[in-house]
Amino acid sequence: MNAEKITLIRDSLAILEKKRSGIKKIDKLVNKKIDRKFHLDLNELTSSELDFEMSRRAASLRENADPRIWINMKSGGNKVLKLLLLPIFFIRLVFLKPVSIIRDFIFYNNAVLIRLKKTDQRLAELETKASSSIDTDSTDHFVPERSE
Repeated sequence: MNAEKITLIRDSLAILEKKRSGIKKIDKLVNKKIDRKFHLDLNELTSSELDFEMSRRAASLRENADPRIWINMKSGGNKVLKLLLLPIFFIRLVFLKPVSIIRDFIFYNNAVLIRLKKTDQRLAELETKASSSIDTDSTDHFVPERSE
């Protein structure tokens, strides 16, 4: 009976591992689109992860700076459809887009502040190491006074 349970557990783990390797994005795991971003604790990120998140948010801010990319209102195509989409365009422009821009801006500013804080801490550590190494170097080369 024990051997049967062990094989059942191993089979279940193998099936779960196979499913896990097949799922690349969390949207697929949840089976629907996620409407909000997850909260990241910036203090827990390494410096490379923090740099990556900062570059992502900066790219998002650059992308969202131009509202014209949401809908192409140039002549040509179906003008009736464009007129029907115009209120949606303005609703997005006035209500949804600023929220996304503000979120990214706040995240980016917080990330910059944490990056500066980590840099200051690292600089303080290096200064203490440098000052302690200078102190030890000066005591190592003690030359006694000459007696005449």
